[in-house]
Amino acid sequence: MAVVDVGASAIRLVVAEARTGERFQVLEEASRGVLLGKDTFTHGRLGAATVEAALKAMEGFRRLMDSYGVVRYRAVATSAVREAQNRDTFLDRVKMRTGLDVEVIDGSEENRLTFMAVRERLKDHPALLEGACLIVEVGGGSADISFVRRGQPTHSGTYPLGSIRMR
Repeated sequence: MAVVDVGASAIRLVVAEARTGERFQVLEEASRGVLLGKDTFTHGRLGAATVEAALKAMEGFRRLMDSYGVVRYRAVATSAVREAQNRDTFLDRVKMRTGLDVEVIDGSEENRLTFMAVRERLKDHPALLEGACLIVEVGGGSADISFVRRGQPTHSGTYPLGSIRMR
């Protein structure tokens, strides 16, 4: 299986193998720096050169996925694509060139996925289980913030405070 993250500053791929009753085993990780956010946050749309760079990165990721025999994947796009005026055109081009369906997720889903990843990685940490903690993830286009009490988020939000956006 694989996950593709189309973010504001990079496009990332993780290919993993899952066997019933076992933890995932990561087989491959790849990242390509594509500044989708620079175009969107400056001009409101993705420029031709940036779109082409993203397509080339995703074509390479598709080849990697095929080489591993990936049969299940989830590809998501966050703030840079979500806010781009030409996002539908971009998503259509990705589908035509790579065969990949990319889902544009909203801030709440982005926040939920961040929380799930942290919870999985730090599942035995006392602050996460018994106390209270703050989980903050700053990306290129947004920051996800969750206040967690006894392992459950009580308040969360996604804010337009990413590193690319602020630059």
